Amino acid sequence: MSLQGCATLRARHAVPTDQINNVYIPGMPDIRVVLDNTNIQASIILLEKIGNKEAPKAMPEPAEVNLLAISGGGAGGAFGAGLLCGWTEAGNRPEFHVVTGVSTGAMSAPAAFLGSKYDTTLKDIYFESSDKDIYTKKGPLSIIFGASDSLLDTKPLTRLINHYVTTDMLQDIAKEHAKGRRLYVATAQLDAHRMVIWDMGAIASIGTPKALELFNKVLMASAAIPVAFPPVLFNVEVSGKKYDEMHVDGGTATQMFGNILIVQQLKEHPSSKGRAYIIYNSKLSIAPGTVKQDIFSVAANSISMMVSSQGIGDIFRMHDIAQKYGLDFNLAYIPNDFEVKQRSDFDPIYMKALFNEALLRAKSGYPWTKEPASLDFKNSTQNKDLAK
Repeated sequence: MSLQGCATLRARHAVPTDQINNVYIPGMPDIRVVLDNTNIQASIILLEKIGNKEAPKAMPEPAEVNLLAISGGGAGGAFGAGLLCGWTEAGNRPEFHVVTGVSTGAMSAPAAFLGSKYDTTLKDIYFESSDKDIYTKKGPLSIIFGASDSLLDTKPLTRLINHYVTTDMLQDIAKEHAKGRRLYVATAQLDAHRMVIWDMGAIASIGTPKALELFNKVLMASAAIPVAFPPVLFNVEVSGKKYDEMHVDGGTATQMFGNILIVQQLKEHPSSKGRAYIIYNSKLSIAPGTVKQDIFSVAANSISMMVSSQGIGDIFRMHDIAQKYGLDFNLAYIPNDFEVKQRSDFDPIYMKALFNEALLRAKSGYPWTKEPASLDFKNSTQNKDLAK
């Protein structure tokens, strides 16, 4: 414990603030976009232009152009995994032309992008994992004396990602990328206070060990819950000079994204119908309960409340974009009547029950929500009477 208390963090060499827009990953240009907060749509268009350069083989004109956006939610990711596997069993799961993931959604996104061939991987990630497979607790002195940037050590999660995300998976992703399909993951760049969208198919297409390392590092960063998990540092360059960037959970910036990306694809396929499928790996409301008067309980509940509010806002934002551009909007979320108690952060009993709940609902035809304006009235007897 004494040694941990005397430990020091790695010295940083952060990118100068006036050079944030000129940063690139050494040897890997055009694999990401740092969103311009003043013109997000222009940033998305830039991302699609990069993607078109990467994949000259255009898709044949599809009848539908489908988006799958998977949100954050920690252990709630078991819901999305179960839904996708049940959708496969129902026999009508479409091919998604754009797949996006944030946090736990980033963990699911590569397998979801590759389709039913990787359903076993999706299931295993949530069926075979528990707290010990995600993190270990750090010594208290390292935290007290400021020698730590997080409460937990996520080396187990690194091993988990490296086990499931392999060279073979990247080769499969690269093949689909070459057809024009897209896989994106979001992280939050803390120095810039901006969201970064990574073109995971472009990274996979590089096909080197360094590309695999970067791919897995992006997944780690997207799931790096601030304070709880350590931030991820990326080595970057500006005009040949070496710096580092600090990235954390993409959920810090957004819980889900992707509608604008589908709109850009529809411009290439004007006769196609656009469909947006959003999997929100959380309930729409958090059950009230007494909060302990200690720093960890206050912090955890405050963050939970902020994330929940952000998630609902993102749902309405994505619905508004869908309405504006004529996309068919489809939303799935953890039902409020799912009552299995979560005993730990990644409780395997909870995750298995949630996976199976979503699996059964999807096998019988998932009841996608079409209008988020009706969300307030769905799970309350009082509100149903009021709606009448």
